[in-house]
Amino acid sequence: MDGLSLPADNIAYFSFDEFEPLDQMDPCMARSIRMARIYARYDGCLMIRGEAGAGGEVLAQAIHNGSRRASGPFVTVDCASEMRHLLAVRLFGCEEGELLPGVRCGQAPGKFEAADGGTIFLREVGDIPFEVQKKLISLVRDSKAIRVGGKLCRSLNVRVITSASRDIRHDVRRNVFSRELYELLASLRIDIPPLRERRLDIRHLARRFLDRCNARYPEHKKIMTDEALLALESYHWPGNVRELMAKVEQIFFSTFDDKSGRITAASAEDALTRGKPAEADSEPEASLPDAYEHFERSNIKSALEKHRGDVGATAFALGISRASLYRKMKNFGITAKAYRDDKKRLRVPAYGPP
Repeated sequence: MDGLSLPADNIAYFSFDEFEPLDQMDPCMARSIRMARIYARYDGCLMIRGEAGAGGEVLAQAIHNGSRRASGPFVTVDCASEMRHLLAVRLFGCEEGELLPGVRCGQAPGKFEAADGGTIFLREVGDIPFEVQKKLISLVRDSKAIRVGGKLCRSLNVRVITSASRDIRHDVRRNVFSRELYELLASLRIDIPPLRERRLDIRHLARRFLDRCNARYPEHKKIMTDEALLALESYHWPGNVRELMAKVEQIFFSTFDDKSGRITAASAEDALTRGKPAEADSEPEASLPDAYEHFERSNIKSALEKHRGDVGATAFALGISRASLYRKMKNFGITAKAYRDDKKRLRVPAYGPP
């Protein structure tokens, strides 16, 4: 639950101990953990819904380690960061041959094969391209995989856990995510509330993260005052648990002025405001979510202008899928048509350059 960077060696390091004791946890989060303990007993597909940084992958690892698959591999795939034309190869593997014009693929197993006997965790499953979703339906439904460019059907024994930072049901209604695949993947579902909605967890987690810093650097041991904890509790936490962990570490390493090792409210408030852009005195201070939204909107507009309204080229330049770009454009009220010049419009393959 601490948002630590997770190793990519097919091993689950976190257990349900990360979420103890439940009686010190916010009731809504404690309820989700109790459900997760129950779901760990089964093999059904499970979807974890929660904002980025809320602890979805840590919970997925705990479920794996609490299941009868604990001795098997735990394989993670970040569907949002993979290039869309290579995601199918990443998931299902490929046989020797030409994958795309100018792109050859050597024989290689996919992540599902690597997870055989264990669990595969698909982070941000909503960003899987529609054409890959069809192949995933067959694998999840029949527990059989065919490599890209191959004909041999391999039987697999893999539990599928997914995460999504948005409600995939909206994508289903917009026909950008398969209804059949959603129903398969979300046969079991757990919602992780954002940290701002479970204020009771902030104090408990802050102390836990500080204890870890103290354990690593006992010669610089520090304690958090009640005033500092109150300052942390009053913050919005757009980055959720991951941001809280980073801020506690920042406070720990930047507190030197108190020989007793007391972390004061001033130290906490300084860490929370550090890095924010300066605002003119005549303008109201923008919240971090508003500032990020403004930055993202400007970034999309600039990319669309640079690529003359070509959505495929813009999505490739921004490193996101078409579906993600269309969703963001709709939220921001941006239309590609306003930036198009059909005579000069760039022509880029849907899969990007070879």
